[in-house]
Amino acid sequence: MSDQRGHLRLPIKINVDFTSDDSVRSVFSLNMGAGGIYLVTHKPLPRGSMVVLHLNLPSLDSAVEVLGEVVWSNLNPDDNNGLPEGMGIRFLNLDALVKEHIGLFQSARMGNA
Repeated sequence: MSDQRGHLRLPIKINVDFTSDDSVRSVFSLNMGAGGIYLVTHKPLPRGSMVVLHLNLPSLDSAVEVLGEVVWSNLNPDDNNGLPEGMGIRFLNLDALVKEHIGLFQSARMGNA
């Protein structure tokens, strides 16, 4: 599996609610960066699915809403280096504030690495 991301992703476990086709699900993230997020779920959506994410970033008081597109679904952890079942989502409309908070989170994590 090649990594085609244009942005660094770091491990983070946050609660994420997402809506797709009028259903709401609550899952946890595995990693996140300015370009997207990986969500752990036993029922990943197909590639191309559009989702509305509600991200609970540690540095913000309330969840932020972000539009995303599923760019990768992982149904077989054995074929993907043990990565848990889930889906990679590309952010489509991050505003400057959310990008700043993701950057702050990444800087803090890299400083503690």
